[in-house]
Amino acid sequence: MSTESKIVNRKPSIRPALDTQKAVWTTRYVNSLPDSAFLFIESEGTKDEEGKTVPRRLRHFPYRDASGKVDLPHLRNAIARIPQSNAPGLTAKKKEALQEKARRILKEELSKNGGKCLILPVKMVEIK
Repeated sequence: MSTESKIVNRKPSIRPALDTQKAVWTTRYVNSLPDSAFLFIESEGTKDEEGKTVPRRLRHFPYRDASGKVDLPHLRNAIARIPQSNAPGLTAKKKEALQEKARRILKEELSKNGGKCLILPVKMVEIK
């Protein structure tokens, strides 16, 4: 099985041009990402030979792909999930700071594209 992310078509939306496809990341793919791809890593754990935190469950909110590029759907998902997280060490104050960091990253990524939006086409897929 490849560690590449799979691309699927999204529902129509008005989103920045950078957000035209949604990446579906498998557990294997997420586990292959470096620690720098995550917004929060619990303090327990150790590093493996590649410098990644083990156990992998200590890493939360992936938002960068394997090349280091910010993945907007995953970043938006992280922003929505941070308040719901019960990760040890993630206090209400830390959650708020983490959300602000994620929002800053989102704002920076959108400004790189000039904040332009477009309407995405719908592709109907038959599910068997």
